[in-house]
Amino acid sequence: MRRLTKRSHIQAVAARWENQYENRLSSPLANGVLPKDILNKLRALDLDTCTAEDVTDIVSPGWIADVCVECEKHAPAGIMFAEDRELEGFVCDACLEKANHLRWETR
Repeated sequence: MRRLTKRSHIQAVAARWENQYENRLSSPLANGVLPKDILNKLRALDLDTCTAEDVTDIVSPGWIADVCVECEKHAPAGIMFAEDRELEGFVCDACLEKANHLRWETR
């Protein structure tokens, strides 16, 4: 289990991009841009200090969020359960808060 935040998404964006396109880095995307060119731009950022907007200028806005398994909404922060990619599930902060309230209601 690990905490995901906007900063952790920013810090992982280049690695996630590379994993997604590892076998197609030299194949143009629908817009004609090569994934390796985008990867080079992401690697040029200081991922410890750049903003989400800096990354969004390079890739589409959907990069910053995972989809919550409970509410099925995109969220930039929450908890990722399990480390195995096949079993992991992301729960957003809003659903975690609801779960916490439910936990205390049943006592």
